[in-house]
Amino acid sequence: MKILDLKYFIICYLLTVISLYLQIQLKLNGVLVVCSLCFVFSFFTKNSHLKNLVYIAAFCSLALFIQNSMYPIHAGIICFFNIFLYHFFKEKFIGHGGKLGSLAFLSTFAYFLLGNLYAFISH
Repeated sequence: MKILDLKYFIICYLLTVISLYLQIQLKLNGVLVVCSLCFVFSFFTKNSHLKNLVYIAAFCSLALFIQNSMYPIHAGIICFFNIFLYHFFKEKFIGHGGKLGSLAFLSTFAYFLLGNLYAFISH
């Protein structure tokens, strides 16, 4: 998987936007939406990188939902950040737990820091 392969970014971005739409517009529980999307889309491919993109999109949408962000540009930024981190972590950690667990924590933490930085600068 290349760092910035466009199809990986587009898949992750679309899944993130779909998840955010279901969470915000239809007022569904965020964890239930993410679990449902991961369950459904994990059956569509045997490729482990594409399956991991589904999980990465789940982390992206949860990070955005926690921060009450409904902007598609934020989804693009956090997807890019997570795909970059996944590429960095795929050689450092063995198994899915280390890579995806680190992504879940770091994506939420990074988006939280960026949101606070933006709020600090705008005041």
